Order: sequence, then C-alpha cells, then structure tokens
Amino acid sequence: KELVGDIRGGGFSLDWAPSYEAGCAAICAGSHDIYLLDYRLGARTGIELLEEVHARGCFGPVILLTGQGQSRTDLEALNAGAYDYLEKSGLTPALLERAMRYALVQHRAAAELEHKVK
Repeated sequence: KELVGDIRGGGFSLDWAPSYEAGCAAICAGSHDIYLLDYRLGARTGIELLEEVHARGCFGPVILLTGQGQSRTDLEALNAGAYDYLEKSGLTPALLERAMRYALVQHRAAAELEHKVK
C-alpha cells in the first residue's frame, strides 16, 4: 500500500480485496484500471485467480507481486495472463509506477486492436 502512495505525482488510488473471491469479483466487475495481485492468497495463488477469472471471460491488466524470485513462477504468471511479475523485495515506487503505466498502455493497445478486428 505504501508504495502506491509513494508514487510521484500520485494519480492512483488503491482498493483492497479482502479475499480470493473478492479479488475474482473485482477483476470480473472491471471497475478498476489495473490490478495488483499477490502470488500468495492463502490456500490459493494469484496464478490460480488469474486462470479462474480468464475462464469466466474476465480480463484486465494484472501485475503479479511475489516475495519469491523464481523464473518458473514468472513464466507461469505471464502464461496465465499477467502483464508483469515483480518481486516485492526489490520493488520501488518508480519501478511499480513504470510497470503499472506499461500494463495500462498494453491493455489499451490490446483493446483497441480487438475493437478494430471486430
């Protein structure tokens, strides 16, 4: 939470989903610009949540945050649809802001392309 508040220029507000189910509902509601998702969500993982929301037809720009730096988890996250994967131990406000802005740009470009294809 503090990292989002420390981003220069602000412009970001943070809503907290208190459970796995609330996180799924928030992403499927699509009422946020971006989603920061922790890898560890109690008995389940953020990757499982991503796979579940995608199976429901819900998509949004998600950045997965983790305390562990394993390349296997990185690839799993990206394959599950995460826009980025960041280790919390090296995370700075500047890095988080860059990742968030990049995910938003990528998401908008994908939506625009999908619109043109239709």
